[in-house]
Amino acid sequence: MTENGESKSVSNSDEPASPVISYSERAIAQSLLKVVQSVAIGEEIHESTGFSKVLDGLECFVPEVMGEIDRNWSGIYGDGVS
Repeated sequence: MTENGESKSVSNSDEPASPVISYSERAIAQSLLKVVQSVAIGEEIHESTGFSKVLDGLECFVPEVMGEIDRNWSGIYGDGVS
């Protein structure tokens, strides 16, 4: 782990390097996993504190990723729909 808590990818010549996963990615994934595990396959996901947490995380994360891909997204933030 790095000083800021992010995972470091370790490369072995026999295996492809593991991707580095940011704290934000991990937090969103863990929150989403909890929500998905609480519903049956095919069941609708209803509003909840857990689902709001996922949406809040995506609201910050998606514009950050899009800004890395296209500079026109730089400085754009979510609108707080959750």
